This record gives sequence, structure tokens and C-alpha cells, in this order.
Amino acid sequence: MKTDFQIDALVKSYADWLHGHSSLRKVDSWQEVTVPFLDHAGDHFHFYVRAKDGVLRFDDDGYTLNGLQTSGFNFKGKRAERLTQTARQFGATCENGSIVMTARPEKSGDAMNWYVQALIHVDSLIEVVSRKTTSYFVDDVAEALTQQDIFYTQNINIQGKSLYSHNFNFLFQKSKTLPTTFAQAPIQLDKGTVATTTFAWIDVSETNERRGAVLIVFTDDREKAINQTAVTGFAKYGIKVLGFSQIASDARQLIPV
Repeated sequence: MKTDFQIDALVKSYADWLHGHSSLRKVDSWQEVTVPFLDHAGDHFHFYVRAKDGVLRFDDDGYTLNGLQTSGFNFKGKRAERLTQTARQFGATCENGSIVMTARPEKSGDAMNWYVQALIHVDSLIEVVSRKTTSYFVDDVAEALTQQDIFYTQNINIQGKSLYSHNFNFLFQKSKTLPTTFAQAPIQLDKGTVATTTFAWIDVSETNERRGAVLIVFTDDREKAINQTAVTGFAKYGIKVLGFSQIASDARQLIPV
């Protein structure tokens, strides 16, 4: 684990990057927010925020779901259920084609963190269209772990040192030889994924309850090589990257069973 100075520097660097690459624009009684995270089409996410009657409301005005629909995602059957579950996982809901969330103003920072994550994860549902498959990568990882008799808890929300909450795809309880292990299974390893994952992990791992825990990032290497730049970036903070093709051979050596 890095020193407190280095961790503080990372947090400040992340905050500076996020602030420096975000923008605000007033639209009637709303503030339009654009953040430096890209959707599946390569555009920046943007949404609207308004404080009214003591409540903070976030609304993307249909941007995310319209983008999914335009790219061929249909909102029927299990896909509709997955969409609802994904939004709720981050405290958001789908209302009249928009992703919305409400929060108390004093929780604005945590709420915005959750809302942006909701948009990113809902947008990532396009995976089943782009990969021409009926399953999601995180589900494939879960099945591969099950085949190795590795037991886990999915979709864990953990509060970090900053008091922001972060979601992790998997939690593996510690064993006699291995520490408590968390894991993420993002669809792709790009700059935004590395930044948000690293920030969340450092924030969580610095709490007294999580000291000594480790993080593994699963990545899909079935059709393309692992992004080595991302691997190097994660390694600086003790985060291991494991390709999907390595689960059968290496997972039991890295994950408590």
C-alpha cells in the first residue's frame, strides 16, 4: 500500500481531473452538467441537476436510454429487468424514459457520484448488442468462478474514507492464506475505468475495516489483448488484473476459497 501522501496526491489528482474536465451550463431552473466519462458512442455523459423544495434532483432527460435504443438495445423482457436492476443498484430509477435520482442537498457529493455511476453502468448494457451475445461479462465471470467452486457475494456497496459509497461486483471472504478480496468486472479497461476504479479502491482500502484487503479487476481477453497501459496503472496501487481466460488456471491462487 502506498503512503498517505501518495494516496492524498492520487485523490487530489482525481478530483482536479474531474473538476477540470467537467462543465456547467444553466438551462432554465436546471444546471446542465457534463462529465469527462464517455458513453458507448464516445460522447461525454451529461445530465441536469436542480435543487427544489429541499430536494436535489438528477435527470438525464432521456439521453442515456435514447442512446441505447439508437444503438439497437431493446427494452423488453430480461433486458428491461436488467436495466431496472442496474439503475436501482445505484439509487436511481427509470421514469418516462429518463434516469432520475433524488437526494438531500447535504448528500450532494455522494449522490452525484452514485448518479454518474448509474449512467455509466446503464449505458454499459449495450454490451449485449456490441458483442452479439445474450450474457453480460460480469455474468460470464460469475459463472466461471462458480465452475471453479469459488464462492462470492455480488454487488456490494462499501463506504470509503471520504464517506462516499462505492459498488463492487464481487466480494470474497478472507481465508487462512488470503485476505478479503474485492473484484470488479468492467466491460473495458479505458482511462475512465482506471480512474474511477482506482479512486474507489483507494478510498475504500484506507478505511480501518478494509486495511489489508485487495482488489482484482477481471478483464475480457477472449477477443482482444489486455490493455497493458491499464495493467501498469492498476499495478501502481497494488491492483491485480486477471483476464477471463486466466480464471480457470489462476483464480484459485489469487482468490480466497
